[in-house]
Amino acid sequence: MWTGPVSRVSAVARLLRVVWVILGPLVLLALLAVITQQSGYSVVDVWFAVVLAIVALARLLDIWKFEGTTTAGERATRLHFAIYTVKLLVSAAGGWLVAHALRSGQ
Repeated sequence: MWTGPVSRVSAVARLLRVVWVILGPLVLLALLAVITQQSGYSVVDVWFAVVLAIVALARLLDIWKFEGTTTAGERATRLHFAIYTVKLLVSAAGGWLVAHALRSGQ
């Protein structure tokens, strides 16, 4: 019988991880698709920024309050958060710029 340690991760921690790993990026991609259909700047751009902030905050809370880990299973640190946030912001800004370049009406 296996007697190894049992990981007890709270429901809030699991939700935060689902938000920053899966749901947040999917919502950002969906919003980029909507932005390409707009003829100018709109409330969708604001929602994009709000979701971006929520994704970054979810990762921060995961690390800060729930001992979030890296893909290698190590405990994530402030440095990991900083690197994640820079990558998130650069990729989101790039996607937003491309979406606006492709938007309808130009």
